[in-house]
Amino acid sequence: MNDRRLTTVLSFLVVTAVCGLVLASHPELRQGRKAAHTAKRRGDTSSGAQWRWQNPLPQGNNLRGASVVNANTSTLVGDYGTIVRTTDGGNNWTIQSSGTTQTLWAVSFTDSSNGTAVGEVGTILRTIDGGAHWITQPSGTVLNLRAVSFTDGNSGTAVGEGGVILRTTDGGNIGGLSQAARRKLCLESRSATPIQERL
Repeated sequence: MNDRRLTTVLSFLVVTAVCGLVLASHPELRQGRKAAHTAKRRGDTSSGAQWRWQNPLPQGNNLRGASVVNANTSTLVGDYGTIVRTTDGGNNWTIQSSGTTQTLWAVSFTDSSNGTAVGEVGTILRTIDGGAHWITQPSGTVLNLRAVSFTDGNSGTAVGEGGVILRTTDGGNIGGLSQAARRKLCLESRSATPIQERL
């Protein structure tokens, strides 16, 4: 009989502990129905009700950096050269081909067309067509680049490990080529071989 009583008491304690953990993990369950209905009537969205699950769709790699151009257009970068973009406020995401398997740590867009992504082993990628095509730009370093910021289509700074700071005032212009020539190069070549440029 004592074994049965001990089992019952232990079962009760386990159930109580599990319920306590659930309530501690989910504070919304501690509110009564009245509190939940009151919040809905007031239109209170501070509880995070506006957040929707977005990842791992359309992919499952870790995302490391983001650039938000406006309420509709955002680009995210991450592991294994992952680049995903939305043009409808996050309802749909498109995977873009980066041409690299290096982790990308940061991205900066100055408008919906012009963007630069940086990452491992000095990787710099540039697009002038919203990411439909990304071209590799040599950085002159093998150190990991962790952040990038452009103030306009030409002026930007990338920083990384070991205190490396890279600066461009011509958008990382490829060998002095015009924008039309760069666009043609983007469309014709996705080569991983670096093209000489001025930084």
